[in-house]
Amino acid sequence: MTEKEDPCRVTVGPLVLSYPALHTPKASLNKTQDMQYSAEFWLLADNPHAAEIHKSLVTASQAACAEKQVPFNSHTMQPLKEIDPAKLPAGRSGWMFRANSKSRPELFVCRTKGHLVPAIETDLYPGCHVYATIRASFYSLQGENNVPVKGVKFYLNGVCKVGDGQRMGGGPVDAAETFSATDMQIMAFDAAPTPGFEGIPSTPAAPAPPWQQQAPAPPWQQQAPAPPWQQQAPAAAPPAGPGYVIPGWPSNAPSF
Repeated sequence: MTEKEDPCRVTVGPLVLSYPALHTPKASLNKTQDMQYSAEFWLLADNPHAAEIHKSLVTASQAACAEKQVPFNSHTMQPLKEIDPAKLPAGRSGWMFRANSKSRPELFVCRTKGHLVPAIETDLYPGCHVYATIRASFYSLQGENNVPVKGVKFYLNGVCKVGDGQRMGGGPVDAAETFSATDMQIMAFDAAPTPGFEGIPSTPAAPAPPWQQQAPAPPWQQQAPAPPWQQQAPAAAPPAGPGYVIPGWPSNAPSF
């Protein structure tokens, strides 16, 4: 069933991958559940697609509630939770959601648009940029003192890496990775952008060896900067549109 046929299913990204257990299932922290494949996905506040991604998650959550004929409560069923600031670099903020599955999700690396290869375990590391295909589902549990707990959770269907990022808890990523697996096409990820597009870091090209690097022009051949009266004024920031804004969005963050 495609996303158009199943409104509870959605592909969102780019996101930052965190706490991945995608190739080998793990037990939950309280060890009350079966072994599961899971991951945490971070949506940083400076992601230019943040409002669009949040809206997609809310729409899928609403569809999951409608499927069970229960009302969606925007206060208690928020699909995103704020990331602990201690886990982020100073001055950054964002939100996160978790998704899990008892069966192994489909895992890929996007080489170019529509050209995918199966991902190996070292491809999907904490800090890389991914798209995630998830399905929202309504749940109702008996909480403490027999008080029912209702909400929406996400089941993980697939993850597609679209770019490298700063490895969490380590140094810079060596992006010169090779892939020897068979090429595959998965329709759910055909819309994933090519690495380097839409703010997704791409693998940098290796610098030319010293003997092929061009020497800088001597000072008398370098062009002098234009005088102040000929310099172009910086473009004014575009006005904030009437678009969708994430609840709790910082006042100094851009609207979309």
